[in-house]
Amino acid sequence: MSERNIIKGIVEINIIDAKTKEIIEKHIYNNMLVDNGRKMFRNWASNIAPASDADYNVDTRITHIAVGDDNTAASQTQTALGNQLLKKQLYPTSDSGCGIVFIDNETVEFQMLIDTSELNGNTIREVALFSETFTNFMISRLLCGNLSKTSDVQFLIKYRFIFG
Repeated sequence: MSERNIIKGIVEINIIDAKTKEIIEKHIYNNMLVDNGRKMFRNWASNIAPASDADYNVDTRITHIAVGDDNTAASQTQTALGNQLLKKQLYPTSDSGCGIVFIDNETVEFQMLIDTSELNGNTIREVALFSETFTNFMISRLLCGNLSKTSDVQFLIKYRFIFG
């Protein structure tokens, strides 16, 4: 059998001019699932959690996106951001600026908006997805360089998972 189903993760960070609402910069990264993330998807697909992974509840959902300013290299075994600056809860729609969007039959996107009043004067270097439904654990983390946040811009972070 040559076909292999995969979960591909892509993160897009749009820096948006606060006045014109136009995208000034677009950064696209490949996403790394950490150990917890791979186990979460495995348990979801099987609808069970092995006895050896009692802390990975079957009903775990992606619930938060967080950003930080630590630039330590990403590792499969990480469970938290190096220095978390902001974490926001995801809602069933993106009306709040933080939500879940179904793009098509194979793609789901988790979005977080960092508005003009948030994190000004900070440099964003790391982004992560979390599940806090039953236990708090990080699903994925990536380094995004040095993205300076000012009141002149908004950041729209889009975590996209493509199944297929």
